[in-house]
Amino acid sequence: MAVYIQKPLSAIADPLEKGYLFEQWVVGRFHPSQYCLIEWRSDKRSGKVYPRSSLKPDLVFATRQAGKKDYFAIECKWRQSIKGQYWEWMKIEQRNIYHEFADKMLMPVFIVAGIGGNPGQPEQVYIIPLTEIGRTIRLSRKRMEQYRRKDDLGMMGWDRQKRELK
Repeated sequence: MAVYIQKPLSAIADPLEKGYLFEQWVVGRFHPSQYCLIEWRSDKRSGKVYPRSSLKPDLVFATRQAGKKDYFAIECKWRQSIKGQYWEWMKIEQRNIYHEFADKMLMPVFIVAGIGGNPGQPEQVYIIPLTEIGRTIRLSRKRMEQYRRKDDLGMMGWDRQKRELK
């Protein structure tokens, strides 16, 4: 029998490792029998050199439902906490790239944010549609609350009629 021990958060110093752990958690929230993971882009860089593709959303999923497939993209963000009344979730250049991606691919993009806990088990989870936050890069705590999942740790799913990620 294998025993898995998760490193304490204080032992995970690298932001890229934290991001990857949260991406793994998000991927694990989708039943493989219902969703197909099409793309998974993890941040890769050497100093200030990075591929442009790493600026696109982290994950692209397709539904496995009969008939027309639906596609959606997710950008994963985990933070230990939000300091102050606002969360600056992205830099302007990257936000613009997400909008370009959504327009070009005709695909909804969602920001899935985990706050608190650790990247492999966040305390709070938010699903924020890019279309609803428009061109802003800062969200108030009050505004974020409308996107908080009722079941933070439960499975995620696509609502085909509403075109929403839940």
